[in-house]
Amino acid sequence: MNATTPKLPAWLPESVRDDPKKAGILGALLLVLVIVVLRYLIMGSGPTAAMGAGTESAVKKAEKKKADAKLVQPMALQASGATKLWLKEPITSVSRNLFAIRQEYYPSQTSKVAQKDKKITGFWDAIEKSQTQEADQKKRREILVENLQREAAKLHLQSTVMGPEPQAIIGGSLVKEGDVVASDNPKAGVQFRVLKIEARRVIIEREGIKLELRMHQ
Repeated sequence: MNATTPKLPAWLPESVRDDPKKAGILGALLLVLVIVVLRYLIMGSGPTAAMGAGTESAVKKAEKKKADAKLVQPMALQASGATKLWLKEPITSVSRNLFAIRQEYYPSQTSKVAQKDKKITGFWDAIEKSQTQEADQKKRREILVENLQREAAKLHLQSTVMGPEPQAIIGGSLVKEGDVVASDNPKAGVQFRVLKIEARRVIIEREGIKLELRMHQ
């Protein structure tokens, strides 16, 4: 070594004292080691602190697990009476298919449409039936009117007598308002009720149908 080289401590190995470069690297490593040790001591994060923190964490986890176990008790402990007996019974197999769909619980859209169409069809059928019945009734009434007109034509109004109680001679019989006259004879002919007697005219009625008899002379 020359005169400008600093004198290194005697406790260092001779190989290090002879090589200043090695001495510098060693000194830097020692400085880093000192800084790390001081940092651990100041911050309390050394091996002992880490071990204590790990132990504390494990204790907390055990306590939490124990508390959860107390809160969530098995069903068998919470149940009583018949429930405990049911829990002790062996599990039996399910006979029905859990994946089968009961179609009656879920009617298809097609069936709904069919039911709706059936209701509409039934509605129009009822209207058509009502119209048919109405037409039949009208036809029957027309036939009834024609028959009654034909029978009433057999009655001959011969005379009318006006007064406080009007009277008329029909087919040779003297009648007043409210009396009954027959087209042929009282037993076999169609009967009509005399509603009103006027001069040269008589109004007769049967089944709600009113007809008129007039004098021809």
